[in-house]
Amino acid sequence: MLSRLVRTSEGQEKIIMSKDIMFKLHVYYCIQHTNKWALITLHTLATQRADFKEVLLETHNFSLASFDSFVTTSIANYKKARETEAWDDYVNICASITGFVGRVFERVEDFKDLIVPLI
Repeated sequence: MLSRLVRTSEGQEKIIMSKDIMFKLHVYYCIQHTNKWALITLHTLATQRADFKEVLLETHNFSLASFDSFVTTSIANYKKARETEAWDDYVNICASITGFVGRVFERVEDFKDLIVPLI
């Protein structure tokens, strides 16, 4: 449902301004059976909301360390998609990582091991 609501600017505003929803999206992304819809929602917010990082860090008081499990999960999902040749998932995961580091550039070095496989 959230991945559909996030398609509108009003839906994005309601979702991103809710600390509870943003926390749950982050947690659900790290759970295998629910991560696809969470990935879609987080990706949309990260790529379409210039205030993504500021809202999470300043409004909701997340820290950069709050994203550790996001980084770990996205790297694991990247490797799994590459190994299983799940190219649709691969493209979505790469786009998500790109959107995330575009907004939270302090975490870019966490993805340095993916540079050579991407090339």
